[in-house]
Amino acid sequence: EASGLAFLSKTFKLCQPVEEADLLLSWLQTPWFDLAEGSFPYPSNYIPYALTHLNVTLPPWPLQAACWKTGLVKDYGVRLDGSLSNVSYRIQVGSQSASSDGAASGQNDDLQTGTTYSIQVEWDQASTNTTVFDWITNPAVAELLQSVREAVSVWYNMTHKETCFSISQAAPNLNLAPDAIIQPDGSIPQETQRVLRATNDDHTDRSLTRSDQAACQDRLKTGSWPALCCNEDMNLIITYAQGIGHDVFWP
Repeated sequence: EASGLAFLSKTFKLCQPVEEADLLLSWLQTPWFDLAEGSFPYPSNYIPYALTHLNVTLPPWPLQAACWKTGLVKDYGVRLDGSLSNVSYRIQVGSQSASSDGAASGQNDDLQTGTTYSIQVEWDQASTNTTVFDWITNPAVAELLQSVREAVSVWYNMTHKETCFSISQAAPNLNLAPDAIIQPDGSIPQETQRVLRATNDDHTDRSLTRSDQAACQDRLKTGSWPALCCNEDMNLIITYAQGIGHDVFWP
């Protein structure tokens, strides 16, 4: 429904109005793997540099930061009953939702609506006992979605400069496939040339007088050794911080 999509576009501060809710869901799901993969106990640019070629950093323990240092940590009184593995479950929110002991969950339920909001999911179908208007006019629903936006912003706004979000760029990955490096006619696409210049390092001995084709060939000749020693702008032998004896980091 158009009013619901407009509500989502505004709540998530999208640069362009979303036309399909599935696109937004995919965008919201995308960063969690990258946040987990880059979950170091210190600010790091390992994963951001690998995926964006930008000199930006994630905060220490970024996955925990997204979960515990944003509005997502708040208890919104959301209940889920059923089987996730069978994709058959019901999501309930509202002051009438039952708690685990069968009592009303009004004490710490932030969706104090007087009505139980329910969504029934059966595989790829979903139904609700309320209207779209009920959802989009409830301030608590907007607050819950805003907390989700705040959480994914840990990834999508690593530059701290974004004023809106483009869901068409869920993971701005500039890693280049082989056919994007050198085309059959021997030329290099302009975007590839730009990336090569932006990521130029000591492993590629190039000068202003050398061609981009030669520079690219030099980079390919280095093989895997530079990647093994210094993977995506960060030494694999991590010396930034010490562990605590109960993790994968050197104690």
